[in-house]
Amino acid sequence: MKHNFFFVEGKIKYSSFSQFNQMEPDAVLHDDVMRYLRDSSQWVQSIQVSFPYKRESYGLDEYGTNIIDEKGAKTFYGVICAWKDLFSQAPEVFEITTGVVCDHEGRAKYPLEFIKVSLNRDFLVENLQKLSEYAKQAAHGDGYILHLGM
Repeated sequence: MKHNFFFVEGKIKYSSFSQFNQMEPDAVLHDDVMRYLRDSSQWVQSIQVSFPYKRESYGLDEYGTNIIDEKGAKTFYGVICAWKDLFSQAPEVFEITTGVVCDHEGRAKYPLEFIKVSLNRDFLVENLQKLSEYAKQAAHGDGYILHLGM
């Protein structure tokens, strides 16, 4: 399960975003990484794009489509660069904790069992680097970042 990101130059009708589902993304973040970054991604002003309307919001939808334009790109750039710098210090393969194991009713099991996910540092940092470059371009009004949730 992944989140796909595209840098879009110029303007495109938001009803046309479905064409991007068939394209190779410019950058990819696994859903577990997105959940890990969720709190800080809520600081980013974005536009939720759900046909037939769009509205300004904060953060990135887990399953939906978002645009990060000039308004949110500067904050997105800062957040992504901070995470990129942090993850670049990790070992080549490392783990993040993404939650706790729950029973069938959604309650945490005791003793607590944590869900851990292994990540490749270089792949993650490379994709965060791409996103930071796109955020810089978007902050200058050269286009926008399109996020397609899972």
